[in-house]
Amino acid sequence: MAARFCSYCGSPLVVGASSCPACRAPLGSAAPAAPGAAPADPPMPPPPEDERTGPPPVPGRRRRWVVVMVAAVATLLVLGGVLIYDYPGGYPVDVAQINFVSPDNSCGLDGATDNGFNATTGDALNFAYPIVGNASFTGSGTLPCAIHSVTTPTSGFTITGADVPLVVGANATQTLSYVVTCPPSSFVGDLTVVIT
Repeated sequence: MAARFCSYCGSPLVVGASSCPACRAPLGSAAPAAPGAAPADPPMPPPPEDERTGPPPVPGRRRRWVVVMVAAVATLLVLGGVLIYDYPGGYPVDVAQINFVSPDNSCGLDGATDNGFNATTGDALNFAYPIVGNASFTGSGTLPCAIHSVTTPTSGFTITGADVPLVVGANATQTLSYVVTCPPSSFVGDLTVVIT
């Protein structure tokens, strides 16, 4: 029986093997070679797979990942924009100004204003104001005054814990304190506080 040699690399083949032991070419490509014949040039083997990175990426997979990331960022930006649009200033309760109304001008507070505030729904906020009496007609000092109630007609807000009645003596100062509870839903506008 003639010796069998690999037609790719010319190495001798093992009887019963399914591929060349040297170049791993399938045996179907093996052909008997004449003794003393020059072996054929071996084919270039495939480059070894890099064990650290694994197989090469599937085409299009990276592009899909980029598209998914861009879509996620766009979604977050849209949701953030909606929240800012729905909640001016980033808070669901945005009071621009506090307006004091006093039908009997208790302690000269009718028409007074204060800066507004931002809060979350249902928050309870403490307020404290120094109160002095009305200016004296003689131009020196203040007159005594009294505050009997602190309420609000602004929908959703409640005022509790006011330290009334509050009596302020002539040329004296007292602190009026109370708690404002914010509405359970979003609000944008002015808060009116009625003092009598």
